[in-house]
Amino acid sequence: MVAAQGGTRVCLVDSDLRRPTLHRLFGMDNAHGLTTALIEGLPFSDVARPTRIPGLSLLPSGPLPPNPAELVGSNRMRERLEEAAGSAFDLVLCDSPPVIAVSDGVALAAQCDGVILTIRVGLVAHDVIRRAVDQIEAVKGKILGVVLNGVDLRRDGYYYSYYRYYQAYEAGDQAR
Repeated sequence: MVAAQGGTRVCLVDSDLRRPTLHRLFGMDNAHGLTTALIEGLPFSDVARPTRIPGLSLLPSGPLPPNPAELVGSNRMRERLEEAAGSAFDLVLCDSPPVIAVSDGVALAAQCDGVILTIRVGLVAHDVIRRAVDQIEAVKGKILGVVLNGVDLRRDGYYYSYYRYYQAYEAGDQAR
């Protein structure tokens, strides 16, 4: 949303062909989308729909296929991504299923210029994160960064350290 609000033409692609959710978040139907574009050979710009946010288009998943990993890992997917990024859109973002759960995310990582991992703090073990990184790197995927979900700033960050300092300071005042 921020990129679109800054003037970038963004296409958000729901590449989770097992449990798509972006169409619901944007209040759209899922009758046509990524699978439609790939199977019928259509450009993403023909199937993507504008959202209420100027500059942001959504390409929902479309009907769920029997072979999601094959579809997102196909040459046609690569061609459509390159075409979309080269003409109709400045930025194409693909939402994928979890990398560890199914192979779709890894297949998609091989098609994209970069990957941003989303990790739920306190829920995903370090060895699982390492395995995800290894899988992405094994297909020559480039990890651009990490988004941490579920961070409790009152407990995990600056606020928590400040709060402990404040408590110690208060305890010192009461002891005087």
